[in-house]
Amino acid sequence: MPLAPDGAVLVRADEDAGMARSADPLVAATLASPGYVETFRASDLFPGCPRALLYSQTMRDPGSGAAIGVLC
Repeated sequence: MPLAPDGAVLVRADEDAGMARSADPLVAATLASPGYVETFRASDLFPGCPRALLYSQTMRDPGSGAAIGVLC
């Protein structure tokens, strides 16, 4: 699931899912990390799930290297 740096959901496979923005701290943690981040806990990205295994990586602009989002 691609997220904007502010947590806004950019695309989702399940169009019926109503989540428009994630408040999960993994977004900030991923943006601050030089590599991928592995998270295993409850997340608003998977509501109702007691724990979810998530891998996330910062997406960067190929020209500038600026962070443009997070891929989970």
